Amino acid sequence: IKCQAQASARAPLNSTVRGHSMSRALVGIAGLLVACAAAHASSTQSPVTVPIELVNNFPVLNVSIGDQSVAVMFDLGGSDEIVLTSDVLRSLNVERLSETYAWLDAMGNRLESQKFRIPKIRVGSLAFRGVTGHEDAEAATYRKTPGGSGYIGPAFVRSFKLVVDYGRRLMTFIPNDVKKFKAHGCFGTEIRFDPNMDGAPITKLTSDLGEHRFVWDTGAPMMIVRRSLVAASGNVPDGDFFQSKEFKLGREDFGP
Repeated sequence: IKCQAQASARAPLNSTVRGHSMSRALVGIAGLLVACAAAHASSTQSPVTVPIELVNNFPVLNVSIGDQSVAVMFDLGGSDEIVLTSDVLRSLNVERLSETYAWLDAMGNRLESQKFRIPKIRVGSLAFRGVTGHEDAEAATYRKTPGGSGYIGPAFVRSFKLVVDYGRRLMTFIPNDVKKFKAHGCFGTEIRFDPNMDGAPITKLTSDLGEHRFVWDTGAPMMIVRRSLVAASGNVPDGDFFQSKEFKLGREDFGP
């Protein structure tokens, strides 16, 4: 597994970035269970599976807003319900709100945009009502890798256990009251989130860099580790990349 060394990820300005000394690896792994992630979902007793595409290594699904289908990325590292680009918002019937939202991008640029509310969003047979989000934006000096016309975050899917299956290109929404979730693709190596991180998708990981806390983020196209962490460990990167011989999560070593 190769990790690219570069800056840490974006953060909203109105939140506290916990664990400022932790390394942040932004990863996407097949069969990822996210037991988090919109309070506004319609009730359902059965899991719902929808197809996804991998666009620049991002998991992208189609949602329906009004009579329009919109491709959005699922971003586990985001803090929002939904974020949409200016282009797609111009073609949708949404309620523009007076509030704005401010955040920092991956390079520390301060961005701000208008918030909005969508009456109903459909994902397969699921309906999500009263969904709030904000318009996307990017700095002229830092262009993001495209992955759909915006993204949905953990706040959008917090009523479900979520299986993101990269191998089969599927995403399954499992209602939290479903007990036999393993029958719906939720199996494999169980890796618990750090209980000291308030439910955030952060796990301890052991590699050639030692033991550190890493962030799971489906909104990152590759694994990322702080350059200073590589330097402090005495390892020599190959340009912008570093390869670890050991990669241990839980009790299992996934190898180089």
